[in-house]
Amino acid sequence: MLLATLIVAPWVLVAGLTALVVVLAARLSPAKSAASELVVGASVDGPGHWRYACAEGGPVFPSPKASALPPGGPSSKRVARLASRISLYHRVELGSRKIARLAPTTAAALLSVMDAMDAIDEVYLVQAWRKNPKLREYLVARLWSSPPAWRRYLSDELEFFDFNKGPFDKLEDRVFVKPLRGVVLPPSAPPGSGLYPPFMMTRMDVGEWLMAWEEHVASLGEDASPPADPTSPVVALVASSAPDAVAGVAVRPYSRLYARTLSRAAAAMRAAARHVRTPELVTFLHSRAAAFMTNNYAASEADWLAVPFANAEFVLVIGPYSKYGDQLASTKRAFKAVPTASNLPSPGILKGKHGSIRLILANVLKAKYVHILKPGAKLVYDRNDAAKLSFESFMLCVVYHELYHGLGPKRVSLESSPHYGKLINAAMGPIHSPLEEAKANIGGFWGLLRMLRRDPATLPFPDGIEDVLADVSIGSVCHTFVASLFRSMRFGLHEAHGRAAMLQFHFLLARGAITTAISRSVSLDSIAGVADAEYDSDDSGLSEDWKPTYARTSFKVHPDKLYNSAYALLGEIIAVQAAGDTAAGAALLDEYASSVAVDAAMALEAMARIPTDIRPDYSNLRSLLRSNIASAGFRDSILSDDDSDTDHDSDSDSDDGEDHDELSDNSGDDDDDEAFVR
Repeated sequence: MLLATLIVAPWVLVAGLTALVVVLAARLSPAKSAASELVVGASVDGPGHWRYACAEGGPVFPSPKASALPPGGPSSKRVARLASRISLYHRVELGSRKIARLAPTTAAALLSVMDAMDAIDEVYLVQAWRKNPKLREYLVARLWSSPPAWRRYLSDELEFFDFNKGPFDKLEDRVFVKPLRGVVLPPSAPPGSGLYPPFMMTRMDVGEWLMAWEEHVASLGEDASPPADPTSPVVALVASSAPDAVAGVAVRPYSRLYARTLSRAAAAMRAAARHVRTPELVTFLHSRAAAFMTNNYAASEADWLAVPFANAEFVLVIGPYSKYGDQLASTKRAFKAVPTASNLPSPGILKGKHGSIRLILANVLKAKYVHILKPGAKLVYDRNDAAKLSFESFMLCVVYHELYHGLGPKRVSLESSPHYGKLINAAMGPIHSPLEEAKANIGGFWGLLRMLRRDPATLPFPDGIEDVLADVSIGSVCHTFVASLFRSMRFGLHEAHGRAAMLQFHFLLARGAITTAISRSVSLDSIAGVADAEYDSDDSGLSEDWKPTYARTSFKVHPDKLYNSAYALLGEIIAVQAAGDTAAGAALLDEYASSVAVDAAMALEAMARIPTDIRPDYSNLRSLLRSNIASAGFRDSILSDDDSDTDHDSDSDSDDGEDHDELSDNSGDDDDDEAFVR
């Protein structure tokens, strides 16, 4: 449900400079999910058996009646567990206050944009896991046919499914939807998401198939048209028996695989353009609509970069940008939108000649800071150090994080490396994401400290930067940064940001940049309860009383050692990337990001009562937009859900008899193009 960024208000950083724009967002989608097959009646004894079962796969969901629930309702333990998982995401209403001030034409455009996002969301659901759509249909049917005692629980379960974009709890990396009589769900989100066939479970599987594909291409005659590049970020590998398949796998561009659904998104984008007055935004809406159908995003990326953020009605981020679902080769991109922070365009979609933009949603970051980072800091520091945190420091840490995503090696430059010349992500494979996140985070932190430590008399600040840095200090940045590491570590070792935070924390701990202090006590109730009042009042102080009820160890940060240690870690990661040295990268992660130090584990355990992340709530956005239009007396046709442009069939179908839209109900399970149960 969410997939685009409608901006009418946060911060935008262009080439290191910041500009305030107005931001409005529309519905959030979690960043990562993955996929495999569902298997009927199979037991899972280990990776080998599961992989075999996946290859055999062809599940059919039972009818809700066939898996009837006991009339007494779920157990109290089951209810409590689901409630505790949902409570880890703090619901925050965003954007609604600004709707009334929008021009009716802008509101009309945003309604069409939301239609595009709905279509893109359907694509993401399949890219997250092939069986998601059909499983969701089953869960809805089960909810409606369930005994009354089950309905509240099943409603919450469906809501959690929608938030996780599938049956896998992202924080625990395990399935939470259960039980389904006769159906065995994967125990956790498999590494290939819906972007690879289910029998590709390791990077070696992908590599072996790529060798077979290269042999196949070499055997083609010179007159044969060049096949699609299987390593492209905007193609999927699908199980197929089509003539062009190699070893049972075919390469399918997104524009072909999701043709009908992307056609709906494109039509909605064109409809939005009719209500927009900013020429550059109109150009982008049309070019991105065209990109959905052609699979060529370079031109529309350049058009997006040309949109004047400060003057446009809104800024829309929508496209194949999410890199975290591909944990096999780290090359595929899934559709996404509404990033909290983003370094765009993504490598591999557009060359560097057009530049790049760092885009931050300040209202989303503010909610994360108030509800998660500040309460968590009280469990990391003593009272005086916890008071050193600041939102401005948090914002700048994120800004510099995104800046450093764009810096560093892009291709392997060591000539003796077997990966020489490859893009870093393709060379490093599944360890690329945690290493890249660590590089950006520790590099951005070091770069920010370097700016704060410099002498303006001998090395002047770039224009505009001095004012941005005036509200922060080295102490506030250091304490905010380390507290943020704890926030990210809660995502777990299976998640790129969580593992990257583990790497940074333990590296800094080993070098004495972070040390432990004496034990003390703090009230968890006072910590968990202050955030709501503080967010509403926009008060950044730490004025509430601390009631000693929980003993633990606090941490101390040492700015000078942090600066030097951050530089050392940044150098190690960059050296690994430039050399394409997967063994050294894996060793670095094994040494510092394979387990949690005891003191850190205690702090993380104490944080269990604090939300892990926020859940932006845009549930009433569409009705607010319609009310805006109606109150302005805008033409009635805008309020209609129907648009003559929004139901185009794709004309990309070939004559091989395949259905080239993975979201079509007509797909056969044994046929091509990600045939799946929906």
